[in-house]
Amino acid sequence: MGSVSDEWRASKAVIRLCEGECFLTRYGDPRGYPVFYLHGFPGSHREGALADRSARIHRVCLYAIDRPGYGESRARPDLTLAGWPEYQERLAAELGLTRYGVIALSGGAPYAYAGAYAASTRLDFTLIMGGLPPLLDRGERAALPALMRLHGWIQNGFPGLLEMEARFLARSIRRRPGWLLERVQRLVAPIDQDTLMEPDVRRTLQASWVWGMRGAGAGLVDDLRRYLTLWPGGFRTALQAPLRVIHGDRDRIVPLERVEAFVKKLQGVAVEVHAGEGHFSLPLRRQDTIWETVRQLIGTVSDF
Repeated sequence: MGSVSDEWRASKAVIRLCEGECFLTRYGDPRGYPVFYLHGFPGSHREGALADRSARIHRVCLYAIDRPGYGESRARPDLTLAGWPEYQERLAAELGLTRYGVIALSGGAPYAYAGAYAASTRLDFTLIMGGLPPLLDRGERAALPALMRLHGWIQNGFPGLLEMEARFLARSIRRRPGWLLERVQRLVAPIDQDTLMEPDVRRTLQASWVWGMRGAGAGLVDDLRRYLTLWPGGFRTALQAPLRVIHGDRDRIVPLERVEAFVKKLQGVAVEVHAGEGHFSLPLRRQDTIWETVRQLIGTVSDF
């Protein structure tokens, strides 16, 4: 296993694992409690910039990861959701972390759920915001958005076509990230439309998408494959560390009903619903409340 680069240019470091490379950026307080941030779909580590100020205030060192295939992280088509916890643990070991937390947004949630139910002596807590639930049985596929079901059909019958589409999307996003933003704005609730009009939010999300698509869409393909694959088991076992699930009742990207149906199948977990909040507004408009929750979770396990 390799080691962390000695040079942290602009707070960035490349973590070298025996399988390849993972790129991450450090936000917040460099001396604070370590937390991994798992970005949405699509996305990259640059999403973490929106939480930089809050992380500093609450003394959190936020390690924002480029998932495999996004940005400068090497693609790992062989990696499954079941294999993610080991990948995450290796990152922690490379960084010399003896304990850490996880915060996940949207498409980062299936990975966070997988980590929360894996045996780990390092993981102290997991917090999921606006998170996409993983699939536990085939019947749940019918509740997926039509476009995602279509991609599942293409993946099963014409995998090469899905890769071609991903390359086209990646190229389109790199050249004109506003194209994706315009389409997202048509899908979301008014509260999210207002949030996406804020200059800092628009600038950060577009920069995140452009960076994430440096991998020619490999991350898109692999994320979709993992989202559409049934979880092999384990979610009905006891949690290894506290899990908090936070969701807005105006979320049209990941409807609250689907999250509540999934969480009902878990032991000792409930959805904390924020009235009037959507997919993008939740982590931004409720930052103070959410980061107070993070601080409380840290306080139960650490003196940071």
